[in-house]
Amino acid sequence: MQFDKGIWAAAWDVYRANWKTVVCAIAAASAYDLFMEYMGESGGSAFFIEILIWSTVAISAHGTVLLGGTDLAFTDKKKLLMPFVSRSMVLALLSLVPGLIAFLVFLDERNIGFSMFMAVLAAGLAALIFFALLGTWLPAVVAGGNRRIGTAIDRAERTFFYSASRLLLGPGLLQAVFLGAGLFLLTVLPNALTGEVFGTAGFSFVDLLSLPIIYAVKAFTTTLLAVILSRAYLIAEHKMAQTSPS
Repeated sequence: MQFDKGIWAAAWDVYRANWKTVVCAIAAASAYDLFMEYMGESGGSAFFIEILIWSTVAISAHGTVLLGGTDLAFTDKKKLLMPFVSRSMVLALLSLVPGLIAFLVFLDERNIGFSMFMAVLAAGLAALIFFALLGTWLPAVVAGGNRRIGTAIDRAERTFFYSASRLLLGPGLLQAVFLGAGLFLLTVLPNALTGEVFGTAGFSFVDLLSLPIIYAVKAFTTTLLAVILSRAYLIAEHKMAQTSPS
């Protein structure tokens, strides 16, 4: 199965097509971040709220690739949201558990940076594997296809390498570059960027401006992920249709 554009160009088109969803998600994530920081809270609800926000971007992106629509998250198909969110939470937790284990295994209080690096690396590799294996679970919800996890694994038998390679060179590469750029800026401008808008040093306008930039990149990463998984879904469904008995 051939596609007219590469994943990056296609993701940019989908990103722009769903600009209403993207803007709302960036605004919601920024507002929630500011509220939680101002209130001094970081409860377990943050995990659910974050997935909920970015699921709207993902659903709209899947809808554009699979159904040709835009801003699907704001149409009468809101019944897609919770089934999509629940599956996204499962995949996120499956990816985070290896990261937590790696952090505990390599825990070194004298070099906490190394422990964090190993945790991020393990979580990233786990996400690559689990999303390549079970990722078509998500577009199936939007496309109205078979939502069983067993069927997602059957699709992965036909698309695992396609998904894994593009997840690595797409969202994986983007996250690595963005994280590296962030660490570089924190090193070069330690006083300008503190990671807190309402920090001990007072209100930080630079950190406030960084929030929409961070979340704009996250929205594009989510869109890129959705494009890859939607294409994997289409490829797998096409191959399964060809091999199924008439």
